[in-house]
Amino acid sequence: MKTFSKFALYVILVSLTAIGYSCKEGDDDNNNGNDDKTSVEFEHGKHSYLIVKELETWVAAAADAASQGGYLVEIDDQAEQDAVYQAIVKSGISSSYVKVNDGGGSAYIWIGATDRYGEGAWVWNGANKSGTLPMFWFGDNTGSAVAKAYVNWGGKAAGKFNEPDNFTDAQYSPKGQNAAAIGLAKWPAGSSSPLGVAGEWNDIAESNKLYYIIEFDTTK
Repeated sequence: MKTFSKFALYVILVSLTAIGYSCKEGDDDNNNGNDDKTSVEFEHGKHSYLIVKELETWVAAAADAASQGGYLVEIDDQAEQDAVYQAIVKSGISSSYVKVNDGGGSAYIWIGATDRYGEGAWVWNGANKSGTLPMFWFGDNTGSAVAKAYVNWGGKAAGKFNEPDNFTDAQYSPKGQNAAAIGLAKWPAGSSSPLGVAGEWNDIAESNKLYYIIEFDTTK
């Protein structure tokens, strides 16, 4: 009787271990193994990129990018925009991994655009360096690209820019919206007439904590 009890207990323990292992493997298969990674690498042209799955403010993300010898991603044309967005989708990041209240309740990922040095004077400075920086956009949503620079502000797909709008809410962004991010879903969330759709850029408060993308000038 004692021998049978030990054997039965052994069978039960082995079965439970197998079930637990199976569930873990199943969870990994559902997210393609990407959600467990803290960063995802990809390349485009002669540059390499790193999607960092850590929540940081824009300034902290820029500082981290600089410490690694890179800068928050600078998107210069449609091909790069497509490569970056496709990499985000393939990374397995949920389109609702975070909620940005001053961004219409949608989720975003930081890019290197900012107008923190002068309202409406948008520059690429994802390494947060000092010095004179060339503008790529001037003004709000009624502004214009500088020197025909590439932009992908919210509303572009619909034929009318709705961003940047420097939306200010006393609760969420008392200092305005001085940094840009790529939307992972339309905003406002659930709207039938969104201001922007997934892949387009929105200006939001730089105090938000988001994932971010680092760009390096060489491939690894």
